[in-house]
Amino acid sequence: MRARVALENYCRNRNALHEAQSLVVEPRPPDLLLCQFDGQNEGANAQLKCCLRDRKWLVYYPGHKGDWHVYPNLPVTEDFQQVIDELERAPLHVHWS
Repeated sequence: MRARVALENYCRNRNALHEAQSLVVEPRPPDLLLCQFDGQNEGANAQLKCCLRDRKWLVYYPGHKGDWHVYPNLPVTEDFQQVIDELERAPLHVHWS
């Protein structure tokens, strides 16, 4: 899956710039990618959730009560590179809370 490779590259680049915990990608079938800090239990405290639904990517970040919120400023898209571009800009940095 190209989206998984793109997200793994994004995490690798972010990890090189930050000395905090490393981010890793955990793929979950059928069409879900979780981005979480390395060393977390499977899915525990995921920082970002990317879901492919009807060939469109939806991105979510965790709320404080264990709920998920739609990532703001990101149009629903088929092109995962648009997701990566928005994460690079990350004006709110909501997914690294």
